[in-house]
Amino acid sequence: MDPVKGLPKGEYQQVTFFSGGTWIAIPKVLGEGDQIVFHMWRTSTVIQVADASTPQESRSLVRSGKYSPELSPDGQTVYYVNDLPGEEGIYALSCQVGTPRRLTETLPVKVYPHAPLDLSPDGRTLAYSARFGEGLGLFTLPVSGGEPQFMVKLHTSELEVVPQWSPDGSSLAYADAKSLYVIDADGGKPRKLATLKGYLEEYSVRWSPDGKYVASLGSSEPNSDDAVFVVPASGGELRQLTPVTEWLQRLEWHPDGKRLTYHVSQHNSETRQAYLDGRPPSLLLDAPGVWDYEGAWAPDGRRFFFLADGGLHVYDEASGETTFVADCGSTDEESVPSWSRDGKTMAWTATRRTAPQLWIMENFLPKASPEK
Repeated sequence: MDPVKGLPKGEYQQVTFFSGGTWIAIPKVLGEGDQIVFHMWRTSTVIQVADASTPQESRSLVRSGKYSPELSPDGQTVYYVNDLPGEEGIYALSCQVGTPRRLTETLPVKVYPHAPLDLSPDGRTLAYSARFGEGLGLFTLPVSGGEPQFMVKLHTSELEVVPQWSPDGSSLAYADAKSLYVIDADGGKPRKLATLKGYLEEYSVRWSPDGKYVASLGSSEPNSDDAVFVVPASGGELRQLTPVTEWLQRLEWHPDGKRLTYHVSQHNSETRQAYLDGRPPSLLLDAPGVWDYEGAWAPDGRRFFFLADGGLHVYDEASGETTFVADCGSTDEESVPSWSRDGKTMAWTATRRTAPQLWIMENFLPKASPEK
């Protein structure tokens, strides 16, 4: 900087070159400007796997990207997205031992921190959306490997479309340009279920456990706040199950198929329930002092696992008790669990962070040219 005019001299230049997962904070110039001091720490996101009866005894499997993993129906394999430089792609890894198997060298769309892909009920095929050429499309990919199969081009330019398998694996539901669609697993022309005037949240589309309904978060009018909507998968009337509210997220069906949970982040965070029979929504769980958290039901329909204050917790609906499960870090890169079909195995992501370090950097200024 020019010390008299207070204006920059020349172009800015990068002086630190740490690898991904490195955070730098509070830089400060020392002395005559020939030293810089700053705080630095490193983070990494790892996939954890555990017996669902003792989730506190989890094991670290592999470093991954910042997105929820998908667990195979038998609980033996985890599928995940890695966005680390030079390692980008979809991977498969045995939960017991082994080396990650790279399925693609391209990334699906990033739906941080939600799972950017969905595994078919039989555990054989992954579905996701990805860029191709100048557009965005839906793809399926055999978990055994091979070429992705193009399904349909999307009309939306949004990058958060995640197709969802029906419980019987015969079709996929997805949101595109304010509309809900269903497409056969073998491809073909999509069938439109419903359209909203406002918007549909692309990554919140969910099938009911019996496959009879498709639900999503969205708004019925432009510039309106959120609500929970549901429509018969066979076609029919789109119904709004909740009043319009700000900051809705993480829509999930309860395993009984009669209610859905969703999260409201306003003054505090709450998990509420919407009912398929039209009853008014009710409170399931609140977290005073926590601005933003999300959760999902275990297959037993009794335990609700949720993230809050950088940790994974479980709420037992029968007893009303909440128990701490595991430290997941505090960088918002952790995820709620994915389960095996029998509910005995669970997998999720957690963030590990090193202790903060104090660094001093010198000799970083460019050398003056001879004529100067």
